[in-house]
Amino acid sequence: ARPQVEEALVLGQARADVVPGEVVLSHGRDLVVDGLVHAEPHVEAGVVVILHRVYVGAQDATRCDFDFLKSFVIEAEKNKVSRVRIADTVGFSSPSEIHKMIEGLVSVLSSTVIEFHGHNDFGMATANAVSAIEAGAMAVSATVCGIGERAGNTALEEIALWLVLKKPGSTSMKTEFLKKICTKVSEASGIPIP
Repeated sequence: ARPQVEEALVLGQARADVVPGEVVLSHGRDLVVDGLVHAEPHVEAGVVVILHRVYVGAQDATRCDFDFLKSFVIEAEKNKVSRVRIADTVGFSSPSEIHKMIEGLVSVLSSTVIEFHGHNDFGMATANAVSAIEAGAMAVSATVCGIGERAGNTALEEIALWLVLKKPGSTSMKTEFLKKICTKVSEASGIPIP
């Protein structure tokens, strides 16, 4: 985790995305929990004091046992992790599955925030992000034009406009710039806007 912390300090950032190793939840219970427990010295060594937040990414969260995932987020909170990113790594979960999962995780936490990271392999990244928000996720990973690995991720412009229209006041995003940024990303990437 040290390189992310040092980079954040050099850049004067208020947060660092610290992942203890690569937390891949399908690697086995002992390996994952052991990796999370070893994140604590980084937190205690001043990362939280200096950077205020430590985030942990839970890759492959939607394919692991829910009781294990629940124990993982509880352990993260005990270790003073500010945010746990729940990833639908292969993008195969349905909106109802995401809602049930996120709601169940949020219910066992008091201070750690749940973030949702969706992939669009089956065309449900934005729908799953909406379900995650409705279930209590306080953050969503998104990319401009939904560009990302394989089939892409939750589209920033879609989730931003949904928030503005359905949950007024929930975002400070300046949506008037979305068209401009989408056009620039499309031109730079060579990927047309649908």
